[in-house]
Amino acid sequence: MVHGWLRLADACPGCGLRPDRGEPDHFLGGYVVNLGVAEFLAAVLWAAWLGAAWPDPSWALMQWSAAVLVIAMPVALYPFTRLVFLAIDLNFQPTRPGDFGEDDPTYK
Repeated sequence: MVHGWLRLADACPGCGLRPDRGEPDHFLGGYVVNLGVAEFLAAVLWAAWLGAAWPDPSWALMQWSAAVLVIAMPVALYPFTRLVFLAIDLNFQPTRPGDFGEDDPTYK
């Protein structure tokens, strides 16, 4: 379902499920999940690195690594967290007519 790193395919090649589920603001949930997961993992990685370097960490290196982590992690995890949000959304809102693109004239 991943078409490119920052773009999901229009529909699943297997079942035809559209990842945006036909809602114009569906991507916002994916961003929220992305931000939460990515920044949590960045904090865990940074804390592990701090613990490994502890008694005498290079604070300048730790500061720059934190900046790189909080920028790189959301980009690295974006397609995966969008699909995680889709799974969460499908759990709370089961499929409904239109989720598979049958009413979309470009649907094949």
